[in-house]
Amino acid sequence: RDILRAVDDIYQGVEDKGLVTVGDVRKRIAKRFRWEECPDDIRSLVKQRLSDLVTRDILRAVDDIYQGVEDKGLVTVGDVRKRIAKRFRWEECPDDIRSLVKQRLSDLVTRDILRAV
Repeated sequence: RDILRAVDDIYQGVEDKGLVTVGDVRKRIAKRFRWEECPDDIRSLVKQRLSDLVTRDILRAVDDIYQGVEDKGLVTVGDVRKRIAKRFRWEECPDDIRSLVKQRLSDLVTRDILRAV
């Protein structure tokens, strides 16, 4: 739990979330717990937690973008990906993020269609 809380604290303390790397967080965790480097089991834990935090932020960003568009029929996956990339200061969305954005947008559109029926 202390490790997870430390990853959360480090991630939340970073202003530019698009530049956060697993290696940087691992180094800061090792320093915080006075280790020369993170043990293997901690390394994988840090990676998974950081992945969870980034995924959460991406999903929230897709939700915000989708909700902010008045005409939902004009929302495209490509446009949302571009806005996500801009928000996280990436040149373009990484492949894993691209598929996450596509799936989330599909879920939101499906939800709206089912509500309309």
